[in-house]
Amino acid sequence: MTRDELFLHGFMAKILIVEDEYVLTMLYEVVLEQRGHEVVGIAPSLAQAQEKLTEFKPDLVILDLHLKNNENGLELIETIQKAKAKIIVVTSDHRDEIHHQIQQKGVDRVFTKPLNRYDFLRAIEELSVN
Repeated sequence: MTRDELFLHGFMAKILIVEDEYVLTMLYEVVLEQRGHEVVGIAPSLAQAQEKLTEFKPDLVILDLHLKNNENGLELIETIQKAKAKIIVVTSDHRDEIHHQIQQKGVDRVFTKPLNRYDFLRAIEELSVN
């Protein structure tokens, strides 16, 4: 389906962004809302992410691995999966062992910063349909 068909059929996602870099969260929010998605929350910490996950029940979570205060996004993956939300992990860590750990957790997609905008948006739209 095209983006317009997805929007007409109500397949656009409710998205929670778990990211501690303010500028990046604003960029995600603007781009996602321009594409017709609803950003239901932005959480810069694991505690806030857990609260917003329960409160808003997003379809999709964009999860940064390395948050402030040495918080690790990997700790949140199981909670997100129990909430039946899709997960896109975004990391600046290029190490193979980290990517292997992420894959083992069963996330839906993994992107390494800097992001390829087109691949990132395509993944969001694919996950919105499935």
